[in-house]
Amino acid sequence: MELSIRKAKLSDYEEMNEMLCELHKYHVAHKPEIYREAEYFFSESEYAEMLNGTEQHFIVSVAEDGISGFAWACVNQKGSKFEKDRTQLWIEGGYVKHPNTGDWALPKPCSRR
Repeated sequence: MELSIRKAKLSDYEEMNEMLCELHKYHVAHKPEIYREAEYFFSESEYAEMLNGTEQHFIVSVAEDGISGFAWACVNQKGSKFEKDRTQLWIEGGYVKHPNTGDWALPKPCSRR
């Protein structure tokens, strides 16, 4: 399978929302004390605002049949009286559609060397 990597576009909204909702449902199911159910992750206008901003970035992997996964990163300013000011890129989340993970991602027992 051939993949290409690119920045997310507004036209990716439906696929991105589907993957973000699936990921969020997983979090709700496994950590209900933290996460609440939601009908959608971002509205299309919220998604467009994020894409047009400078603080959040979505990078997508694209296969022949569409988007196969994404990485979501946020730019954060860090600093305090104890630390020097700096800009950091934090990975907020990532997702790969299950059929695209490949056999290498299946659980395997640990082996000793």
